[in-house]
Amino acid sequence: YVEALFPDRKRRHLYLLLQAIVAVCGTVVTGLLVVGGTLLSARLNSLFLACMVLTFVFVFSRTIWAVREGRDGAILLFLGQVAVAVSTGLQATVNLNFISPGPIARIDLAGYGLMIFAFTHLVMLARRWSVAIVSAEALNEDLGRLLEVNSAVASESHLVSLLERIAGVTSRILGAERTSIFIHDPERSELWSLVAEGMESREIRIPEDRGIAGHSFQLAQAIHVSDPYRDSRFNPAVDRETGFVTRNLLCSPLVTRDGRKLGVLQVLNSRLNEGFKESDITRLAAFSAQAAVAIDNANLFAAVLESRNYNERILSSMSSGVVTLQDDARRARINDAAARILGVSRDDAEMADAREFVGSANPWLAEEIAQVVAGEVSRTFLDSELMTVSNGTISANLSLVPLRDGDRATGVLMMIDDISASKRLEGTIRRFMTQEVMDQVLAHDGDALFGSACQASILFADVRGFTTMAEALTPRETVELLNELFTEMYEAVASANGVLDKFMGDAIMAVYGAPLASDQDALNAVT
Repeated sequence: YVEALFPDRKRRHLYLLLQAIVAVCGTVVTGLLVVGGTLLSARLNSLFLACMVLTFVFVFSRTIWAVREGRDGAILLFLGQVAVAVSTGLQATVNLNFISPGPIARIDLAGYGLMIFAFTHLVMLARRWSVAIVSAEALNEDLGRLLEVNSAVASESHLVSLLERIAGVTSRILGAERTSIFIHDPERSELWSLVAEGMESREIRIPEDRGIAGHSFQLAQAIHVSDPYRDSRFNPAVDRETGFVTRNLLCSPLVTRDGRKLGVLQVLNSRLNEGFKESDITRLAAFSAQAAVAIDNANLFAAVLESRNYNERILSSMSSGVVTLQDDARRARINDAAARILGVSRDDAEMADAREFVGSANPWLAEEIAQVVAGEVSRTFLDSELMTVSNGTISANLSLVPLRDGDRATGVLMMIDDISASKRLEGTIRRFMTQEVMDQVLAHDGDALFGSACQASILFADVRGFTTMAEALTPRETVELLNELFTEMYEAVASANGVLDKFMGDAIMAVYGAPLASDQDALNAVT
């Protein structure tokens, strides 16, 4: 009781010590009364009475102080002490013959007083037991809701739905009318309401350094305001816009484990008359931590998803085939170009054992892959024969690069460039034709390249006085001059839909009308 009544008093042990002294004195006096004389007994009785009176005065004064302070259980303790004091005082007056013996002398008054005192203790214990049970039930309910939020953080993939659940649980546990979750927008330096109970159809935006929420965000500290309209940091404009009256509020910053500030969790208007308590700040901090984890996980998931989509777009746009082999070349991931080159669908390739569609038809390649994994050394194979899944044979340039996880190789990255007949043809004629002419030639399956009779215009152009000029130049200057001239001349030929036939010393030969003719060939040549 002393610990509960005087938790912040350093002299509370003196309270217990005086009671112990009285008990010891009472025991000693009782013994001396039995063995001592009448004079000694009278003196000791007087001393004991004085000591007992002083102790009662001290105990009563301290208990009365506890009653005035509103300490829990002080009133019951005071009533029990009054019963003990009255009964013991009456018993003492009878024992010391201050009153004439009578029927009251045969009653153990002190015993009744102690029974009343014990009864007040039992009542207080029962009360505290009931309070403890209610507190335990409330704690279990809070823990259940926290567990619900934890489970939601792990299972809920939609951020807004998850934060709405966190806001709802926060309002129920803290007994608040509304809960809002503000997210930081670094581009606009604002806090905006991703979730705001009672304001589902409106979005609230405030500067990141304004208002109580902004103050909590800037300092990364929880703030408790019992009367917002008397706080200079409070911005009543939001209340005027929404029609809501804020009586009291709690704010807690949303901070990640590495110290990054994500926003603010705010609860408004406690349903209790006394408002929010200091213990509510601890509860709010727990929900703020859960909300911060949820937001951070969502941001991380979005970043990973964006990175994955970006990588997928890069792989899809590549003309070279890309195959990643992991788990001893059992599991593969391929891009669209690799699926087209190998003649297999992406789904089938990624579900099947990679050794079946890569290594079974190409044993030499399976051995090379194994050596790359073992030796962690890249390998390159030019113009190699590669058997596809559809049993076709292609010519390809292959590059095998070990995939690393830290210091060890965990797989192989294989790059495939198809250089089969069409690819070789395309690579060859690209050096002499524009892309437009090359596309037309390939559209005719290359038949135009194997000779045909046609009417064409041929352009010859050489450098005037080149022999004399070359005699005055060094070999390096001559080469630089020709490179510059041929570049300009080829661009002029190509711009008029011509086909470069050959370079001859300082001359260039270009053909218009072959391999594909048009009615503008002569005009293009002159142009």
